Amino acid sequence: TTYLAHYDADVVQGNPRTGWSQVLVLRDLSHLIESQHAVRADALYQAWRENWQALGKDDESVLVIDNALDDLRSDILQTLKDLD
Repeated sequence: TTYLAHYDADVVQGNPRTGWSQVLVLRDLSHLIESQHAVRADALYQAWRENWQALGKDDESVLVIDNALDDLRSDILQTLKDLD
């Protein structure tokens, strides 16, 4: 959603409501794994909340959201590796 909204200016697939629903699902599911993931998911929620309106206008907004998403993904991938 972030890239579609920012780089492609796609108002359908880059719709902020879709982004909101994805961020909220990630935040909700993160509470099922570990507290560390909940913190990262809350940071993603905060990044989205503070930057979604600037998507397509400000490169910094996409970087903030992307970094928060990368942090959450890294933590979750590490947790999955540790299950092995």
